[in-house]
Amino acid sequence: MRGLGFGCIGTNPAGTPTHGLNLVNAAATRLSRWVLLDWRGTFFAVWQRLLTMSKYRKPFIGILTLMWAAKLPEWQPGLSSPAFYTNPEATFSWTRFAPDNLSRFHAFIEFSDKWAGALTCDIFITDSSNQNEPIKILRFSEDIPSRKPGAYRIGFFICGQDVCWRLRDEAAESNLFWKEKGLPGLAVLRRRKQDWYAKSYDVPPRQIMEEAAADLTNKFLTHVIPKLISG
Repeated sequence: MRGLGFGCIGTNPAGTPTHGLNLVNAAATRLSRWVLLDWRGTFFAVWQRLLTMSKYRKPFIGILTLMWAAKLPEWQPGLSSPAFYTNPEATFSWTRFAPDNLSRFHAFIEFSDKWAGALTCDIFITDSSNQNEPIKILRFSEDIPSRKPGAYRIGFFICGQDVCWRLRDEAAESNLFWKEKGLPGLAVLRRRKQDWYAKSYDVPPRQIMEEAAADLTNKFLTHVIPKLISG
């Protein structure tokens, strides 16, 4: 007797098919091993990402602080924390008054807890208290002209969608991982065209961070300042 896609199926003395059961048991064993490996892999991957995120955060903020001191001296770190998840050392506040003399502007450098080395910038518009509402109010591109209080992704100023700076090439790393496991194409990550990637990742990490900080600074000067302050 031939099974559906399993080849020939024999029977044991009790008349129960054996080959099909063997295949099912083997598949179940492999699945349980994959689940265990996936759980362990996920745990260590998350732990590694947290460590990597911490590794990048401090030196990148240091590089950006020096760069903004020279190119954006009116944006200074450590003056405020406009939301519950921000911290002063990664928040740059505009030290002049907004055109309406009421609003305050802040730029917070936010590292992803999902992708190691990925970061973006949140633009906060607050009142003179320098605080947003306890619940994060996410604003969008259409809210920029009216400068409504809340949090804006820097990408809304640049291209209308989220933008990240990638200090690591997760797409290449992921594809290489699955290729080494003999499973190319199983979980292919693709680069996002709106994100920043280094020209080469075969250089010292500090060089990559300096290039990313320079690009972020340039986009802030080109896209954010005119719309936020001059617009």
